[in-house]
Amino acid sequence: MVAFISQHYFSPLSVAFFDSLCSSAKAAMIAKLQAKSVPRIQAKYHMRYAP
Repeated sequence: MVAFISQHYFSPLSVAFFDSLCSSAKAAMIAKLQAKSVPRIQAKYHMRYAP
């Protein structure tokens, strides 16, 4: 739906810019989530399997 609207109201350049902005924001969000979840997973792993 967003792509449909942007195709009709914005130039292809701004659509490409918006697209790259979204993908970079998504990548940053995924990186943050991974950074948060990794220590927790490691802590669980150590508590369960550490000698």
